[in-house]
Amino acid sequence: MRLEHGFDVEAPLEETWELLMDVPRVVPCMPGASLEETLGPDHWKAAMRVAMGPVNMVFDTDLKRTEVDQEARRATLKADARERSNRGAARATVISAVSGEGGATRVDLTIEMMPSGTLARFGRGMIEEVLASLLVELAGSLEAELGRGADVPAHESTPAPKPVNGFRLVMRAFGRWFRGRFA
Repeated sequence: MRLEHGFDVEAPLEETWELLMDVPRVVPCMPGASLEETLGPDHWKAAMRVAMGPVNMVFDTDLKRTEVDQEARRATLKADARERSNRGAARATVISAVSGEGGATRVDLTIEMMPSGTLARFGRGMIEEVLASLLVELAGSLEAELGRGADVPAHESTPAPKPVNGFRLVMRAFGRWFRGRFA
């Protein structure tokens, strides 16, 4: 499945690009995510915590930056995630591009994702809605991180990750789907 999402941040282009290239600063901006280990300049391990009612899932994720085009301000990140108790997995390619002038920057994300196991059972529409909700929260967190600046040490700037409340996201996604169908 493919999802395209864009958002604007009130920060200069260069500052936004530098943040997106600093994966250890970006990972904690994703709701429920935490950086577990840096394996190299373009390779990381992360964890994503998701709570759906009484069910808690943790996805161990291998992240690799596979391409960077400095001139076009475009980067590609590959993610391979597996739920710790083998209830599901997903592979994704995330292409990020930034553009803009002055004080505002446009961030465009293209996500190609292939879920399996429990994740695949939710269906394409529901997964797309949940991803869209996560990306809205990510945009707000990135803007807050840009406001904080790179001089603040990561352990001081980023609180411990809270699990993504999957039930809340699913209900919000269902509400948008329902309004779209019957509006």
